[in-house]
Amino acid sequence: MRVLPAICCLAVICTGCADTGHLYFDNPESRTGIRAAPAGGVQPIQTSSEVKAWEFARRGDYYQRMSDLQRAEAYYRKALAALRSSDSPVSQGAIRNNLAQILDLRGKFDEAITRAQEALEHNQQAGDLIGITVSYTVLGDTYGHQDDIAQRNNFWNKAYGTAQQSKNQQLISGIESRLTLIEERRQQPAARVQSEGAPSD
Repeated sequence: MRVLPAICCLAVICTGCADTGHLYFDNPESRTGIRAAPAGGVQPIQTSSEVKAWEFARRGDYYQRMSDLQRAEAYYRKALAALRSSDSPVSQGAIRNNLAQILDLRGKFDEAITRAQEALEHNQQAGDLIGITVSYTVLGDTYGHQDDIAQRNNFWNKAYGTAQQSKNQQLISGIESRLTLIEERRQQPAARVQSEGAPSD
């Protein structure tokens, strides 16, 4: 199984993390009580439950960076539990995306798909193109890890469409790396046929 670059959505600003091969959406302002807004700006966190959830989410992000997926999962679960149903769809979607990604990496595929689908609904409600892209990507990755290639390709292509709409070049690049994998797989059968049909010396 080929390990793909992880895409983590803690906010809007995307920075590459070359030493781990991950793409993170870091929100440096979140430490001061500001979270990502769907339009690409920031807005104050409105509720104490949201503040608490983001504190847990930042710890989860830290352990994810340290490749301690068990602790990352535990903190993302605490973040999700801290949210109330009335909290913003941006936070609801971002935290579910992060949890879904960790669950996928830990082989908990059924729950990963459930959480990513929940995240997608919240992100669509918010009109958050980056969050939607991450949801599609996590769904594609998870289906791919289960060898459901049709669903993988379907969600990766959807992710590419919303990434282009977001105009976030680093996010677009992350999806393009996945689409390159699709093209490589398509070319492999043709290469084998050509090799098998070549005359022997």
